[in-house]
Amino acid sequence: MLFIECICKIHEKLKCNTIYLDQVRRQKINYKLRCLQDLVPGCLKTMGMAAMLDEIINYVHSLKNQVEVSWKLINKPRCKHDDAVILKSKALAIKIFLFL
Repeated sequence: MLFIECICKIHEKLKCNTIYLDQVRRQKINYKLRCLQDLVPGCLKTMGMAAMLDEIINYVHSLKNQVEVSWKLINKPRCKHDDAVILKSKALAIKIFLFL
């Protein structure tokens, strides 16, 4: 009987430890989700978990698209014709400004 009692006590201790570890894990997840809520515009504290995660995913996708577009604009090859058109339009704008 003593052996069974020892096993039961060990099982109870492990069960309590597992419950505690689960609570700590959930607290960490909730803290990180609250941090994300503060970073992402449009995330409300009253939102459900699924809606909040959808909003965060959409926001991250939009940021990714903005970065891709920016990189394409930065790395866009320019030809001399484009430069000439830009210079002519600037000169025209200066002339208009001076005569007004």
